[in-house]
Amino acid sequence: MRYHTLLLSNIPVMTLEQRNEAKRFATLIDILYEHNVKFVCNAAAVPKALYPSGNVALEFTRTASRLSKMYTAQYLTRAQVA
Repeated sequence: MRYHTLLLSNIPVMTLEQRNEAKRFATLIDILYEHNVKFVCNAAAVPKALYPSGNVALEFTRTASRLSKMYTAQYLTRAQVA
């Protein structure tokens, strides 16, 4: 991965109608997590509340879990994967 850190602002709480956006956000988090990229953001809610209901809400729990792990000292000290 080319960048070691990604900054993202104004992440909204996603509604049922925004399931595609929720899926794309989940994919982004998966990629960042797998490559050990640091992620700095501000959001309208805590990770588990960003997509509270809808078709992909159950799948989004993994995204919320990964977001929480990405702010731990253990994750932040991992080497970036190319």
